[in-house]
Amino acid sequence: MITRLGAESEKLLIGMPTYGRTYTLVDPNENGMRAPAVKDKGGDAGDFTQEAGILAYYEVTFEIVRLVVI
Repeated sequence: MITRLGAESEKLLIGMPTYGRTYTLVDPNENGMRAPAVKDKGGDAGDFTQEAGILAYYEVTFEIVRLVVI
């Protein structure tokens, strides 16, 4: 741990990314762990971010809620 190297724990901040990365699979039917993705091509752009390959936290949570409710 970094505190063993002398960093003061009171001065440490731990960050958590609040976005999601998306990918386009080479074969949508092969969607398990380590399924190959198309190089340099992110997934569909989010409704709000309009950026292929990146979804904002609220876009990710919206999709989770949408999938659970439907």
